[in-house]
Amino acid sequence: MSTVEIDVSTGGCEHCQRALYAELSAVPGVWRVRLDAPSGRVTFCAIAPVDRVQVAEAVADAGYELRAWH
Repeated sequence: MSTVEIDVSTGGCEHCQRALYAELSAVPGVWRVRLDAPSGRVTFCAIAPVDRVQVAEAVADAGYELRAWH
C-alpha cells in the first residue's frame, strides 16, 4: 500500500467535491480519498496498482482537471 498525491483544479462546490470523492473511490485500487479543496491537493491510498488513465478520467468526470502527480 502506498500514498499517492495529485493536484487538481481548485474550488468547486460541496457537491462537486463529493463527486470527486465518489469518482476516485470507484477506481480499482484507490482507498481513503482525501481532498484539500483550497489547495487542490488530493491524497489517497493505493492498495493495488492504480491506472493513471482511470484516475485522470475519474477526475475529469467529476468536473476537475488533473494538474500533477506527486
